[in-house]
Amino acid sequence: ESDAVNNIGYAYTVQGNVITALEYLHQSLRINEELKNDYGTATALNNIGTIYSKQGETKKALEYHYRALKKREIVGDKPGIAQSLNNIGALYDIVDDKKANEYYQKSSAIYNEIGDKLGIANSSNNIGSIYHRQGNHSLAITYFEKSLKIHEEIGNLSGKAFTQNNIATLFYKIKRYNEALAYALKGLQTAKKLSYPERIQNSADILKRIYLQQKKYKDAFEMQLGSISHRSAQ
Repeated sequence: ESDAVNNIGYAYTVQGNVITALEYLHQSLRINEELKNDYGTATALNNIGTIYSKQGETKKALEYHYRALKKREIVGDKPGIAQSLNNIGALYDIVDDKKANEYYQKSSAIYNEIGDKLGIANSSNNIGSIYHRQGNHSLAITYFEKSLKIHEEIGNLSGKAFTQNNIATLFYKIKRYNEALAYALKGLQTAKKLSYPERIQNSADILKRIYLQQKKYKDAFEMQLGSISHRSAQ
């Protein structure tokens, strides 16, 4: 019963009906707590935390993700622990680079231990983004390239495009425009394979900025048009 209730809550989350989703997820939480089902309790807590995170309610989101983490540690659910650590890192990412990095690093260590390649790739990207923001460009590149290599190995095109765009943005920031251009073009090519409007738009936005710096105004204008068309397609 708790699984069914949780699934209904998740369905409402996908539809964007947050109030109804939370009602079902809290119901799932109560059922799992009554049954003393720590796995189910942790899942419900995690899902509630994720909704609060998307709603920008950071304090509530942290409360539920910390509770999920505690339950997952009790049952020794390593994939779940890594996920919770990553979720907490993402919440701190908004306000506290040091804490965010600490949780991302812990998450990455567990993903490495259990051999979860997608988890390693995503946490590496998150860590790279923090170093990028802090201006530690060499470490940022190291983590981005590690993430990109894994995304390529496992055939994850969405992650590949996202990381290529991150690298392009970093090179643009440090005025290495030729390298920025190479990665942005790769990102655009990957995104087009996916037919993923958000990723295509991101690549087009970066390319427009690079072309403007290079005084290639016609190319910049074409990217501006491409960006607008894909923004309206979402």
